[in-house]
Amino acid sequence: MLLGTISNMSAQSVTNLSYSIGFPSGDFSDYICDASFRGFSFTYSKFVKPQVAVGFTTGWNVFYSDLPYDTYTEGTTSLSGKQYRTNNSVPILATVDYYFKQDDKINTYAGLGLGVVYNRRNTDMYIYTIEQESWNFALQPEIGLEYKVDPKIALTIAGKYFYGFESGEINHPVSYFAINLGVSFLGR
Repeated sequence: MLLGTISNMSAQSVTNLSYSIGFPSGDFSDYICDASFRGFSFTYSKFVKPQVAVGFTTGWNVFYSDLPYDTYTEGTTSLSGKQYRTNNSVPILATVDYYFKQDDKINTYAGLGLGVVYNRRNTDMYIYTIEQESWNFALQPEIGLEYKVDPKIALTIAGKYFYGFESGEINHPVSYFAINLGVSFLGR
């Protein structure tokens, strides 16, 4: 059913489904330093000019890290024990992509996304949980490569950088790099 829906959506368009691997950066890497191997991405773009496509992207990356037994202080409270940290990141962005050699078997592209990233963060110790949420205004530059295995299907690899500006209960920017490996359904 999903493939049927995708093929109907694809007149002069690109629909991409990807496995996403995330790497925390900046202040976010101080909270969680481990890579996320739990992620996916969905992108849909429609061509408005021969080499320019506009659309949207969304996805989900789950970052997780456990810290060793130690004493952790938050404000005036200190707890000793193991700490488990989780951050769920869901981008919802409008995108513009430029395709350099659209008719070639191997095509490169560059893009920019603008929108929001929803972050939900849990810090767990024993039976205690600190939960924080934020909707961060976000920018997402991207570069990618398509390899056409068929006129309607391409394998893709893309590098994205998500920068979510400071807002909400999370008092610093949430930024990360993502490598997306996927398949595109081409309607050109």
